[in-house]
Amino acid sequence: MSSSTALKIDALVKTYANGVQALKGVSLEVPAGDFFALLGPNGAGKTTIIGTTCGLVNKSGGTVSVFGHDIDTEPEMARAQIGLVGQEINFNPFEKPLDIVVNQGGYYGVPRSEAIPRAKQLLTDLGLGEKMNDRSMALSSSSRCSRTGLPPGAGSRSPQSVLVRPQDSPQTWFHLSKGHVARSTLLWSYVVYQIFTLA
Repeated sequence: MSSSTALKIDALVKTYANGVQALKGVSLEVPAGDFFALLGPNGAGKTTIIGTTCGLVNKSGGTVSVFGHDIDTEPEMARAQIGLVGQEINFNPFEKPLDIVVNQGGYYGVPRSEAIPRAKQLLTDLGLGEKMNDRSMALSSSSRCSRTGLPPGAGSRSPQSVLVRPQDSPQTWFHLSKGHVARSTLLWSYVVYQIFTLA
């Protein structure tokens, strides 16, 4: 696979223990620097594809590579290229948004001296500048999911590919559409207007 390919999925299959086949030989290729969208109804397998790519779901067959790193033979290297912004709240609600983003940068080896100003800029761009030192639990649900949820996936300097499910946040959409967060972006949603707004 060329280094110009961010994500390559070939004949991906996932069959759950109850016999449900969520993925039936899915193949796709996302060029580096591209905005790519997975659009489909609930149950189409979008989340299973993302989960498999990130190592959260065990595949039944096929191959997945992220920037040339196979998720089976080089799982650590593959995951180091990914920043996942999920649809659920996945951080400590008692922490401040600023601390959440700074600590996430640390997971990718970003020193605090670099992470703090970058986190402040990200949160300001996302409309949370005045609330970055408040407890996250005090934010509205949409801000917790779509705005505080974006920087942990996109605020580090290492990931080249960020996997995002868009939420109803104009600030988040603007940040993504301006290409501020990564070289390659993969969106997944069942809402057509979200995809066509960004992709």
